[in-house]
Amino acid sequence: MPKKIKHKKKQEKKSNEQTVIRNYFSFLEWERKISVSVSNSKGIKWFLLILLPLIVLVYYPACFGDYDIWWHLKLGEHYVKNLTMEIDHSIFSWTPADPGWIYNTWLGSTIFYLAYIIASGFGLKLIQWSIFTGLFLLYFFYIKSINDTLDINYLLGFLLLAIALNSTLILYKPENFTVLFFALTVFVYFYCKSSSKKLFFLYPIFFIIWVNLHGGFLVGIFFISVTLSGEIANYAILKKGQMPKYLLVNFAIYGAISYIALLINPYGIHYLIYLLKNMFLKGHIDFAGTLLAYENLWRFLFPSKYYISKVNTAWVIVIMGTLFFFLSLYGYRKKRYFDITLFIINAIFFYLGMSTGRYSIFFPILSFFSILYLLKKAEILYLKTNFAFIALLFFLFCAGNVVFTNLCFTYTDYRHWFGQGMDQFIPVKEVEFIKKHKIQPPLFNDYLVGGYMIWSMYPEYKVFIDSRYGPYWKQVARDYMNLNQNPNSESIRQFTAKYPFKAAFIGLYAQHLIFALLGSEGANWRILFFDKNAIVIIHKSLISSLGPEALAIDMSPEKFENLKDPEQLMNLFSIYETFDPKYGRKILDIYKKNVSQFYWYKKRDILRMEQSVFRATQQREIRDKAKNAPTTPATK
Repeated sequence: MPKKIKHKKKQEKKSNEQTVIRNYFSFLEWERKISVSVSNSKGIKWFLLILLPLIVLVYYPACFGDYDIWWHLKLGEHYVKNLTMEIDHSIFSWTPADPGWIYNTWLGSTIFYLAYIIASGFGLKLIQWSIFTGLFLLYFFYIKSINDTLDINYLLGFLLLAIALNSTLILYKPENFTVLFFALTVFVYFYCKSSSKKLFFLYPIFFIIWVNLHGGFLVGIFFISVTLSGEIANYAILKKGQMPKYLLVNFAIYGAISYIALLINPYGIHYLIYLLKNMFLKGHIDFAGTLLAYENLWRFLFPSKYYISKVNTAWVIVIMGTLFFFLSLYGYRKKRYFDITLFIINAIFFYLGMSTGRYSIFFPILSFFSILYLLKKAEILYLKTNFAFIALLFFLFCAGNVVFTNLCFTYTDYRHWFGQGMDQFIPVKEVEFIKKHKIQPPLFNDYLVGGYMIWSMYPEYKVFIDSRYGPYWKQVARDYMNLNQNPNSESIRQFTAKYPFKAAFIGLYAQHLIFALLGSEGANWRILFFDKNAIVIIHKSLISSLGPEALAIDMSPEKFENLKDPEQLMNLFSIYETFDPKYGRKILDIYKKNVSQFYWYKKRDILRMEQSVFRATQQREIRDKAKNAPTTPATK
C-alpha cells in the first residue's frame, strides 16, 4: 500500500478518535457545567443564606466556661459606679499584686457591664451577634464596591470566617471588639485601595475608640504600619500596582495621626510604653506561654484529642492561606499581577495566627478581604463561577462538621443559646455556701475560679490569683505554676507557709490541686462542700468555728441524679471515689443514664470509670481483710 494512502488513513483514524473523545465531557467540563447552574441558582443561594446564621448559632452556644467575663464585669461596675476610667488592680487580691499593672479596657468592660445589667446573658449575646452582623455588612459592602454580587463562594467565606473566629468570639470579653475594629481597619485599607477614595481619615477615629476598648489595637497599628511601609516601598522602588500619590499621602498623614490618637487614653503615653515593655519581658512572656490561649496551632492540625475550636480554626487558617497563595500565583500567571504588600502582610499574619493562638483571629479577616481584592484586581472573578459547585459541597461539608462536632463533642449541658444557662458554668452554689457560713478568709483559689470570685465575692473575700495574671506574674503566678507542676505534700507545706490560708476554693477541673491539698500535712485538710463546678476545702483547725448546719450538708451522689454534663460527672466521680468505690459507682450509673449517646467519648469514659471502680474495690477489700485478720503472737 502506498505510503501516502497509509498516512491518510492514519490521519482519518486519529480524527475519528478525537471526534469520539469530544462526545464525552471531561471531569472539568462536567464540573464547570454544574458550577454554572449552581452559581445561577437563586434557590441554592437563598437556602445557604438562611442556613448560614443557623450554623453559626449552632457553633456559638452560650459559653461561660471561661471566667474572664466575670472580672471584666466587676471592672465595668467599678468604672460606672465611680465615674472613672482608671483602677488599681491590686485591690481584688490578698496576695502581693502589682498596683502599677495597666490594663485599659475601661470602655470595653463598661459596655459589657451595662449590657449584662440591662439584659443579663442575652445582653452579652447581643454584643456578640452585633459583631457578627458588623462583619457581614463590611464584607457585603466591599463585595458591592467591587461590582460583584453575593454568591455561594462568598457565603462559604463567611462560614469559614465564623468557624475560624470561634475560639475568640464564643467567649464574652472586650477582645471581641478587637475583632470588629481590626475588620474595620482592614476594610478601609482595601476599600481605599480598590476605589482610590480617601477614607483614611477614619483611622484616628477608630484608634481613639479601640485603645480604650482592648489592647488589640496594637495589632491594628501594626497592620497599618506594615501596609503603609509596603505601599511606600512599592511606589518608590517597584512602581508596580502602586497606590496613586495623592492616596498614599492621605494614608501616610492619617496613619501618623493614628499614632497620636493612641495617646487619648487614661494613662497617656505610659500605657503604650508599658504594653511594649511587657511584650519583651522574658518572665512575663514565659508565664503567658503556659496558657492555652497562647499555644501554637500547628499541633492542632493532627491532634491526639479533638479540641473543636482549635482544630477547626487551625484548618481554616491553612485553607485560606493556601487559597490566597495559589490565587496570587494564578493572578500573576494570567495577568502578570502581583501585589508585594498584600503578599507580605498575609505571610506575616499567617505566621502569627499559626504560631500563637491569641492572634488566630486576625489572619482569617485579612485573608478574606485579600482574596476579594485579588479576584477583582487580577481580573479572575470568573473563577468563582467555575468552582461554585465545589464551594457548595465544601459549604455543606463545613456545615455538617459543625453540627457533628457540636452533637458529639460539645457537652450536653453546655448547649445553651441566647445567653441562657449561665448557672451551668459557674460555682454559684459553692459561693453561696462560703458566704452563708462565713468561711474564714483568706481563701486559696485556682487560676480560673478567681475571676468569678472577683464578681461575686468581693469585697468580703479577695482572691489568691485570677485569670488577669498581669498583677501576679512577678511572684504569685510563679509560685502557683510551680505548685501546679509539682503538687505534693512537701510543695503544699512550703506553699502554705508562704501563703497562710486555712480554706481553699478550687474548681473541680483542678483535681491535682485538690488531692495534693487533701493528702498533705497528715490529712489535716478535709472537704467541707462541693457542687458540680467547685469544691470548698478547710483545714481541721477551722471546724470548731463552723456551725452544725455547715457540717451537715447532704453530699450524697443522688443530688446529681439529673446532671448531664460528662466533664462535670467525670470530675465528681474522681471526688466520690476517694470516699468509697460504691459512691463512684453511683456517679458512673448517673453518667450511663444521662450523658448523650452521641457524645464521642462516652464509651471511653465509662470504661475508665469501671476499671477505676474495680481497682478501688479490690484495694479496699485487701485493706479490709488485713484489718480484720486474727492477730497472733507473730503479728502482734
